[in-house]
Amino acid sequence: MKVAILGAGAMGSALTVPPSENGHEVVLWGTEFDEKSIKSIRDTGIHPALGARLPKINTTFDMMEAVKGASIVVIAVSSEGFKNIATEASKVLPKDAIFLTVTKGLAEKEGMVETLSDFYDSFGLHNPYVAIGGPSLAKEVALGNPTRVVFASKDEKAAETCTKAFKTKNYFVEKSTDVRGVELLSALKNVYAIPLGAILGIEKKTGNVDMMKNLWSAVFTAAVEEMASIVEVFGGKKETAYGLAGLGDLEVSVRGGRNAKFGQYLGEGMSIKEAEAKIGSTVEGYGTTKLVYGFVSSNKSGKLNTPLLKATYEMLYKDRPAESLLEILGQ
Repeated sequence: MKVAILGAGAMGSALTVPPSENGHEVVLWGTEFDEKSIKSIRDTGIHPALGARLPKINTTFDMMEAVKGASIVVIAVSSEGFKNIATEASKVLPKDAIFLTVTKGLAEKEGMVETLSDFYDSFGLHNPYVAIGGPSLAKEVALGNPTRVVFASKDEKAAETCTKAFKTKNYFVEKSTDVRGVELLSALKNVYAIPLGAILGIEKKTGNVDMMKNLWSAVFTAAVEEMASIVEVFGGKKETAYGLAGLGDLEVSVRGGRNAKFGQYLGEGMSIKEAEAKIGSTVEGYGTTKLVYGFVSSNKSGKLNTPLLKATYEMLYKDRPAESLLEILGQ
């Protein structure tokens, strides 16, 4: 089986490992922004952002060459590039070829929140669609560390095909039919990683390192409960938030993600601009917070009790001090 991976960033490159271990042909396609990474993989076998040696794979800058004859096409590009990449790839794919996406993101359309699968359906593509969610740091996947993820699809056969292609002794796959829930949570965890990171920053700023564990755990619980409520209102399954795609992904994001680090810098006293500059790349949760809060606070969402979301929004957009997060437990 041929597996084409579109996007040579950290996660796209890391995902070359499981199907290669299973003996499948893997081709990694990169954009002009991936030239440094592709050159490093070709010359040394190592992706510079991962620091891990990848299996022997083919690399190319020609998308048509990458996807031609592929049974599975992994989309690992930014959400902004998702539509164009999926549309171009579909032109040379048979209808039974599967799109497996690790891209994350939400958008607003006519007052409603749209997921990537909504985008996909709206521009008329008919290939089976599978979304990846769950706790999955790219470097650990590349190193072959034990990882368990969720493959979500309405097409049971497609989910099973992808599972067989990617499941290894260290890369475990749990299947779900709640595509919307998994995609929503992949974005929501970026929002809630920010206040959890901010508490760690407050600890450091006040000299109370490791002395706010009670608070952190209570806020973590509140975060999961709010994610579950929001997912249900947005059309997903509430219980999905209590599994790998929600609770699991949030926890690992706080341990190793840029959104939590961004929040930590805010908790230490940095401004938004200072924190963004120090991160040096897109902080997905920043924009997603505004989008989700706007929907939740509108009448369209019904009555939701989301004090942590409100506090996070006001911290990011209304100059609310990060320390105010300490007050939300009584709400």
